[in-house]
Amino acid sequence: MARFVRERWTNATTIRRNEYILRLMFRDLGVTTVADLTATSVLRWCVGADRATRLANNTVRGRTAVLAAFLRWCARSGVPVPPPEVLTDRESPLRQYRPTYGKAQSHYPPRWLTRGEAFGALLGAVDSDTPVGLRDEIVLRLGLSGVRAQEITALVVGDLRELDSDRPRHCTGWASATSRCPSP
Repeated sequence: MARFVRERWTNATTIRRNEYILRLMFRDLGVTTVADLTATSVLRWCVGADRATRLANNTVRGRTAVLAAFLRWCARSGVPVPPPEVLTDRESPLRQYRPTYGKAQSHYPPRWLTRGEAFGALLGAVDSDTPVGLRDEIVLRLGLSGVRAQEITALVVGDLRELDSDRPRHCTGWASATSRCPSP
């Protein structure tokens, strides 16, 4: 197993994660060798059929991808395993698990601010007449325009220049174009 993940992937984090997934499968199924795996046990493990809680679609898809790659590698190496097609065929029951984005399956679904909440209440609460307030407004506007938090926290004063008060303030949108940010 360790040889497989090191041959298949180069990123250290990916290697650790995928090796963990495979070790978890062996532990959960109570098997010690690849020859002990059956098509039914592999399918049941991928969907978490023996768990008290339902697995998220992306977890099932991640387990399926790692396990299918492992089974293909074992088959190429001459090790008797369930056919990888049991996981990836068009008729596989795992095909019903579609990718999900955001927190679509979360107990606490995502919530977005309305335009009024974002540019009215949130930005309206900032006093942009003070240096700290101006900084806060810039941070909020960058965040509202889609800039990632990590990128915002990495900014230093030299990255931004103070805009003249009579010039319109602009923020970057998702595309490469610049869009005008509404004032509070």
